[in-house]
Parts: sequence; C-alpha cells; structure tokens
Amino acid sequence: MLDRWQGSAGWGLILSAPHGSTATIVKRMAIDHTTEVPHSSAGRNARTVVVCPDSFKGSLNSDDVAHAIAAGWRQVCPEDTLILSPMADGGEGTRRAFNTARPEAKVVELAELCGIELYEELDPWHAGTAPFGDALREAILATHQEFQASVAGRKRDQHEQDATENAQQKLGPSEGSRPIVYVGIGSSASTDCGAGMLQALGVSIKDAKGQPIAAGLEGVASAASIDLSPAADVLGALRDVDIHVITDVTAPLLGPRGAVQAFGSQKGLKPVDFDHAEAAIERFADLLLEAFTKHPPACPNVHRHARPDAGAKACDVDLSITTPGVGAAGGVGFALKALGAGLLPGAGHVAEAIGLEEQIARADLVITGEGAFDATSLQGKVPAAVKQIADGHGVPCALVAGAIRDDDAAGVFRAVMNLSELAGSAQESMADTARWCEEAGSRLARCCEVTIYV
Repeated sequence: MLDRWQGSAGWGLILSAPHGSTATIVKRMAIDHTTEVPHSSAGRNARTVVVCPDSFKGSLNSDDVAHAIAAGWRQVCPEDTLILSPMADGGEGTRRAFNTARPEAKVVELAELCGIELYEELDPWHAGTAPFGDALREAILATHQEFQASVAGRKRDQHEQDATENAQQKLGPSEGSRPIVYVGIGSSASTDCGAGMLQALGVSIKDAKGQPIAAGLEGVASAASIDLSPAADVLGALRDVDIHVITDVTAPLLGPRGAVQAFGSQKGLKPVDFDHAEAAIERFADLLLEAFTKHPPACPNVHRHARPDAGAKACDVDLSITTPGVGAAGGVGFALKALGAGLLPGAGHVAEAIGLEEQIARADLVITGEGAFDATSLQGKVPAAVKQIADGHGVPCALVAGAIRDDDAAGVFRAVMNLSELAGSAQESMADTARWCEEAGSRLARCCEVTIYV
C-alpha cells in the first residue's frame, strides 16, 4: 500500500509493510521539486538507475544482489536503463566487483582463498595465509611478465637500439601508469601477521632449530629468523609492479585497536590468549622489519622501523607498528606494507577503480545495500562510499539491507528497504534473499512511479 505525505520539501512516500510497520521499510523520500504522476509509466522518459550493493554476507553475493534488485525494478519499469555495478570494500566480493567492471584487472581476494567463511570451526593458532600468498605470487609474476613484454614491444615499435637510461625513462612506466595488482584482505580467519603469505611468496621464515615455521599464530610465536633472498623473483618484480591493498580497516598492529585485541575474538582467540598473541606478533614484526630494513626489496621510498620513536630519516611512506591499516587481516596489512604496498580505503578505492562515479553522474537514482546496516556502515563501508558519490552529483540514493540496526543512521538515505521487515523475520529473508531483494527492487520502482527525480 502506498501512503502519501507532503512536507516543505515536496511530495514523498511511505511504503506500508505487513502488520502496519512502516518505519524501517521505506523512509520518507523528502525530494525537492518532485512531480506526482500516475502509476502508469506511459508518457515519461526512461530513467537511468545504478544498482551498486555490497554482498549480503552469508546469503547472497553482490552480483546476485544487484541482479535481483534489478529484476524487481524491471517488473515495474521495464523501459528504464539499469546499470549494475556490484561493490565491495576489500572483503568478500572484491574480485567479482572488479571483474564485472574491469575484467582485465589482476585481483587477489583473501576471502575466497582462506577467509573466515571457509572455516567450519575457527582455529586461530593454526589458520594461516599461505593460499592467499600462492595466488598473490602468481599474480605478481604474471603482471610483471606482461609488463616486460609490453616494454619490449614498444621498444621494437619505436626502433630503439639500446636500453640507455634515457631510453628506459622514455619507455618505462610514467607515474601512475605502473601495472597494479589489486588485493582485498577483508574477512581474514588468521592472525599470522602475513607469515603464511610471505612463505608462499618465497620468504624463508625459520624457528630456533632452523626449521620452517608452522602455519598460523603458533608458527609466528616460534619464528627466530627471516631471510628474504629466496623470494628474489617476487621482490624483483615488485620494482615494476604496484600492490594496491583494499581494506576498510585502519587499525594499527598492536594495542586496543590492533589485530589481536580488536579483532582476535572474531577469529576464535580468547581474551586470556591476547597477551601471548600480541607478544608473538610484536617479536615477528621486529624480525620482519629488521629483514626488510637490511635488504629493502622494492620500494625505496618506504622507510621501515618498528618503533615510532626510532630514528627515521624523511621518507614518502612510513611503516611502523602504529601505521594505520597494518593491523588489517590479522597483520597481513603490515607484511604487505613492508613489501611496499599501498593501503587504500576499501569501498572508496573500489568505487574509483571500477569507475562508479562516472556511472552515478549520469543516473537518476542510485540503489546500494548490504546485509546488515548499522551506524558503522556510514564509516567507510559500501553504503557510505556510494552515498557520498551520489550526494556529490545531487543524485538520490536508496538503501536495501537485510536488516536495519540503526534507524537514525539509515535515515540519511532517500528510501530504505529492510528485507527482514518485508519477509517478516531475519530468518525468512536469509532463507530466500534473492526473492526479497527482487521484491525490494519492485517496491522501490513503484515508489519512483509517483515521484520523479528531477
């Protein structure tokens, strides 16, 4: 049922839910300069709608969410143009989001390889990151090989006869044109400070007996030495290849906001284990920084020092245990930063990389969403990043969520669909999320049949 209301901003809608509940289904759409039209779409211009949700974790990936919302919309407004741009923030769905918009991009997603959703039972002392490292090694070396072939091809095309410094400067990548491997590190099950990843890249990490350390935090606690030389091929490739790490976590490595105290419980660590786990990671970080400081592998503008009060000469990028983001993925952010990688804001960087702003700029409406929406969703996650772009172009932004846990936070959107309310319960909505996403899409379309955005 559609109820109309009129305020100082113009016409808006409340879409009534079963049992008379309206508050969290569709918020009032206080839209300036709207014109009421009949439900029939005849006689109006087709609109462009961008659908860019995050995944609904545990029930539906972002691509399927976008398609379901679009299917519902098309039932009501088949003449409209729908642009589907599945989003992510560095966790589940990151590779899929890139591949939809930029299939040529090299993307490695930790969640697909050793993420927390893959574990039937959490095992914080033995869960590692080696599968992620294997895939990252393959991506780095393949990207470097393609880069070298491209440079060689341009040399032939330009009839260059030598590889002098001037020629190399002319033919090498200009700033901003270096090949990139994108890495999403959200949804980690491990707190190994990237040890398993480093071993898979070729780095030798041994215990006091000279044996390779075991996987997980248990192995990190036994580490006594780190040797970078066996990873010479990867480290050499990183002189020409950039790693962009996509994460929505800005945590330092240690402390109340760090990898153990803030996130350890999510991965099965008990508070009684926190001191032991932090001590192990701190020792490992010191070993890693010592190894990289003695033999800087790839990025000369990264100065690595373990203590914030250590003497540090001027540099473009500073790495320490307090650097924001190094606590991401149980310390994987720290290891990647030591390799010279850039730690970038999750959803915002994905949006930039897939060209979302260009799509939103020419849209009449944007629909975003995620599985569970609360106040933290406005702190760098997908809904916040999408809404910020939409606001910048004056485009209304609607939200579809599996559950709304903060009505006030959701009130910043022009319209809100709560699937748990639509389905009658959270259990029902999760049992058939695609169906309820489709229902949300059709209801939003009916709303827009009576309020045209201009």
